Amino acid sequence: PIVDESTTFTTITVVKDEVITDEPILDNPTSIEHQKPVPTTSSDYYKYTNSDTKCAGANVIQQNNINGPQPLADKSNIAIQFFAFGDTPYDSYSNTCIDANGVKEEDCTLFDCTASRTSNLPADNTCTFEGQEYECVRDSLLPYMNGRIEEGDAAFVAHTGDFIRGSGPASNTRCTSYSFASRKNLFGDYGTNFLPVPGDNDWNECYGYDINSNTDPMRELWRDNFAAESSPFHQFTRDFPEGGGGSDGGTSRPMIHRQDGNPENYFFSHNNVAFFGINRPDGRSYISNKAPVDINEAWVEHRLGLDISSESSSCTFKSIVIIAHSWPKESLYDKVLGEYFDACGGTVLPVLSISGNAQPRSYCMTTKDESNMRVEVTVEAFQSGPLLISVVRDPEGGGDFFHVEDVDPVDSNRRCPTFP
Repeated sequence: PIVDESTTFTTITVVKDEVITDEPILDNPTSIEHQKPVPTTSSDYYKYTNSDTKCAGANVIQQNNINGPQPLADKSNIAIQFFAFGDTPYDSYSNTCIDANGVKEEDCTLFDCTASRTSNLPADNTCTFEGQEYECVRDSLLPYMNGRIEEGDAAFVAHTGDFIRGSGPASNTRCTSYSFASRKNLFGDYGTNFLPVPGDNDWNECYGYDINSNTDPMRELWRDNFAAESSPFHQFTRDFPEGGGGSDGGTSRPMIHRQDGNPENYFFSHNNVAFFGINRPDGRSYISNKAPVDINEAWVEHRLGLDISSESSSCTFKSIVIIAHSWPKESLYDKVLGEYFDACGGTVLPVLSISGNAQPRSYCMTTKDESNMRVEVTVEAFQSGPLLISVVRDPEGGGDFFHVEDVDPVDSNRRCPTFP
């Protein structure tokens, strides 16, 4: 990456997912982009360009990323900024649990929480899996994001699912009230404006999952902890940064709308950007494979339909962001979004899809069409830093663009970053 001359580099040996390599890294592995001056506008500034970052990891196609125009220093071209991360904390090799007296044990005496096969871990275990990844999220990632939110650099935090390790369809005995309470307390006590969606590890892989039903005890436990009205994540708890009123009632803290029967699916809008969180875990699930209608698509269609039929104003959105653990079905884009675009005069809006699941060492940002109207971002995993994502708006009416700042540019998801 291009940096100014004042940036100091040190060459050290680092571990890239078990591969030893010598490479230059920053003394403090914080975002290079956050340190360099922001360019001024120009006639061709609002467009996507090839980035000097590369998508890298075992489960992704190795390729150079694209990136949208950078936010201006005065933030005048920012519609909204937010953080995204996921697939953490797993900590399946951590042996923490709650003992018979309700006290946390660092080395569990009741169960072997480190069992590699969940068949050796009973469903009534009290394991909490609070190891290195948990500590990294608690002591490094969340405080950093909170600090940037406090500075007005972000509005909320999206987690793309998988906050425990999985083990295959309907067999994961790591899904318990104890592990869920651990993650609820982690994200609720240490996070700010935190919004999770389900991942397969904590949803359709949970022990007892019934693919022929929309509910079972573990899914209700997830909803109670992470989506219900009693959950700390049901609504935002802090106002968004000043500048750019919300299109949802004109407030600086938009209301989160949740789907009846499936409150894990959410919607809100701010500054004419529509946000959807949908239930799309990896693998087969009731919502996507067994329900009479696709519940995710019905939710998106319903909320977009309200924007079309609004008495006060219609077709207000300028871009759409979809957050899910794995990629939505193509029919969501082709049918549901396509019908909304047609009803609004045929103008295709920019759409950003954000997912986890692939667990790259370095994030991925690609486009799905030649017009760059549909962009996909895959977040990193484990101990990687989050991505700061900006919806950048051309002040001359050229539309919305999506920009990613990798706040932890080290090419590894096994090194917890130390932020200044």
